[in-house]
Amino acid sequence: MKLFGGLFNLGEQDIIKNYIEIIDIGIKANRKVPELFKDPTVIDEIRKLERESDSKAFKIYNIIISGAISPNLIDILLDFVNLEDNIIDMIYNLSRELLRYKDKDSRIKVYIEKSVLQGTALIEKTLYLLRDMEQLDDLDKIKKIRAKIQKNEQLGDRLKDSIFDFAYDQNVNFKTFYHLLEVGHKLDDVLDSCEDSSDAFMTFMSSLIT
Repeated sequence: MKLFGGLFNLGEQDIIKNYIEIIDIGIKANRKVPELFKDPTVIDEIRKLERESDSKAFKIYNIIISGAISPNLIDILLDFVNLEDNIIDMIYNLSRELLRYKDKDSRIKVYIEKSVLQGTALIEKTLYLLRDMEQLDDLDKIKKIRAKIQKNEQLGDRLKDSIFDFAYDQNVNFKTFYHLLEVGHKLDDVLDSCEDSSDAFMTFMSSLIT
């Protein structure tokens, strides 16, 4: 498939395809996060996907250093692959935090599960937006999707704040309090990483088209 109407050469098109595949890995990993509440061993599957993302990133590095792309794009694409891979790293970090501490209070457990379900649903929508964005060469359409991703990141901030408010309002021990804050932070970290990646892609495409 020829992407972007011939805007890139074959090596550069291969890189973009691999970026999209990293997002696909992120979607798979994110969907497995809520499964951890019923089956902690799912962390092994998420870790496997995180390693798969690392392998994709390494493949992109090899394409870049092989000389298959324009020299003026090297630094931009190297930065971009780090941002893409970081999304899956953040999903894995969230997963590890969910398994790190289990509160005995069923009320706290239910609240965390509901918050994570809400957060991962928002992350999935954002990842699909990012995936769609990375197949476009129309700056107006890219900007519109970027605006949607920014809105989702803001919704993530609100979710994080609501988790923080809950943590401060409850009479809980320090471990539970800290765990709630970490879950809120790490859900937000994934959405922040998605926003960073969308910003980088728009900057990248803007430098080529304008």
